[in-house]
Amino acid sequence: MKNNRSSLLPWRRPWWLGVIAAMLVFGFYQELVKINLNDYIATLRQHPELASAGPTERAAFWAQEVPPRIIQYYEIHKPWTAFHEMSLQTLFALKWALAVLIVVIFFSLDALFLRTADAWALRGGLVGVYLMTGLMMLLFAAFAPGDGGYAVARELLGFLQSPLPSFMLVFARWAMGRA
Repeated sequence: MKNNRSSLLPWRRPWWLGVIAAMLVFGFYQELVKINLNDYIATLRQHPELASAGPTERAAFWAQEVPPRIIQYYEIHKPWTAFHEMSLQTLFALKWALAVLIVVIFFSLDALFLRTADAWALRGGLVGVYLMTGLMMLLFAAFAPGDGGYAVARELLGFLQSPLPSFMLVFARWAMGRA
């Protein structure tokens, strides 16, 4: 099926550029939040005595014992103060609640990208991509427990938390139209 669309994206109305910029900025900051949260959880796991310590003791421990470090290009000097108030169970719940919220926000941004890229007809494909990726994450969690399954699920989650799902659909439509 030949498509008359010569351009991948509509340059006369480049609102989609703003959506991609929003995705990238949001992606940067959501990753910063997740890295800080995961680092705090890892430190509590390495030092179980901190889990029962109060906020003041935790803050003092971090100031004395945990040096600044770079994790995935992010510089971490000290944890966010709010983390000192939370139990390990609360931090885990926050981690997974954030993961779900971030996926919902990225799904909304992906849908907005399709709308602004004159590709709203592909919204069913977007739902399919999210459902299939979610199913693969569940399968890896169920049948490959441990670090391996978690690593694959984390990469799939990273795919959903990027502009790739919607851009992939727009690109596929464009490429098929040129064939």
